[in-house]
Amino acid sequence: MAGASEGASNVQVDPAVVDRLLLQGATLVFLDVPPGTEFGLDMSTNVVGDKFRGVKLIPAGLHFVHYSAVSKTGTAAPRTGFFHYFEKGEMLVKKWDKATEGTRVTRHQRRSPSTAWTRATCWSSC
Repeated sequence: MAGASEGASNVQVDPAVVDRLLLQGATLVFLDVPPGTEFGLDMSTNVVGDKFRGVKLIPAGLHFVHYSAVSKTGTAAPRTGFFHYFEKGEMLVKKWDKATEGTRVTRHQRRSPSTAWTRATCWSSC
């Protein structure tokens, strides 16, 4: 896929800076996304791996979240997505629905900032 990247960058960031950015930025938790799915935020698109759990440090404001299911042969379905206005410190939780190959509303879809979520929480890049 043109423009897509796979794997995390090796940027080193001071943990104190990350802690501050976690409070300033929003978090999108995206559960049960199958490996190989194309996932993106705004103009960035990635192919997710088996450890993908979402995106953090999202600047407050309006963003376009998009995704495309990919078949076993590597053919991508049409892109689907949604616009969301992320608030400072917001946590949005979505769950992949295998039947519709899209998102499903979770019981706790939106959460305000919580000290329970720290940088020690297991996150993985695409």
